[in-house]
Amino acid sequence: MKKIKITTALTVLLSIVVSVKSQDIRFSQHLYSNPLKLNPALMSINPDLKVILNYRNQWGNIDKGFNTYSLTAMYPLYIGDSENKLDLGLSALSDKYGAFSKLDISLSVGYNLKVADNNYINLTLQGGYIQQSLSTSGLTFDDQYVLGDYNSSNTSNEVIASDKKGIPDFGCGFLWNYSTTRDESRLNGFAGFSVFHVNEPEMVFFNGIDKIPRRYSYQLGLKILGKSKLDFIPNIIGNIQGGSSDISSGLYINYNFSETSKLITGVWYRKSKEIACFIGFEHRYFMVGYSYDFPNSSMNTNISGIYTHEISLLFKLNMKKDDTKPML
Repeated sequence: MKKIKITTALTVLLSIVVSVKSQDIRFSQHLYSNPLKLNPALMSINPDLKVILNYRNQWGNIDKGFNTYSLTAMYPLYIGDSENKLDLGLSALSDKYGAFSKLDISLSVGYNLKVADNNYINLTLQGGYIQQSLSTSGLTFDDQYVLGDYNSSNTSNEVIASDKKGIPDFGCGFLWNYSTTRDESRLNGFAGFSVFHVNEPEMVFFNGIDKIPRRYSYQLGLKILGKSKLDFIPNIIGNIQGGSSDISSGLYINYNFSETSKLITGVWYRKSKEIACFIGFEHRYFMVGYSYDFPNSSMNTNISGIYTHEISLLFKLNMKKDDTKPML
């Protein structure tokens, strides 16, 4: 099979894409905006019906960079008068990077069990479908050059084994959380572990083997309820996939205007020396959030303007009869 030969500019971007296309997307607003892609069991923490829209643009100065759109929906089903419940989740994600694009749709089902006063455990299973596509419309080939001049109308005889590949995908998550009202305790907490791509689905466009490696993720967090209007949420998130690891530590600070509205600010520091800042406003029925990622100094020195923007819009409706406050 002939190999694709592209122009120098596209080679740079495509080399980046190929090196990371088997790695999962890392969101900046994971806890608030993409919990099912961090740990599907995280949907057990809050008592709300939620619909979340998220847009992420990463490295937009490099041939439009990476563009990701996602939809997340979570629905809690309480069982009778107990605090036990079923959690149902839907995640739909569209990601485009260079000549590649990905569609990722998954369903999650979890059971939240009260094991002691204010202590809950949750086990969630996730199943879905991933479709990876390759578009050659933006690529140039050797046989489209005549006497050194490129002409897009010249047809190419390059052969691609496949321009679309779809496979099933499976994962699971576990979470423990301690959740109380402000009157009961000043300290809440959670700890979780999740595994994605349990079946290591194979995603190949050319000859060879290219499996999506399993991703192992862990999460630890506290919520310190202040005596005044301030709450503090320090947390740590780690991911291990395909021989690489990523650790993020951060702090959210909530300023509560009232029982139903608050300002959320946050800052994250990653192992790769990147910093992400977040600001958001939450009301009884919605939340809007924006984050901005600062790249590490070495990357910014080589390529200017490789920043990342992320915007989220959340709609929610409390499904529980009492006034229990959510962990986050």
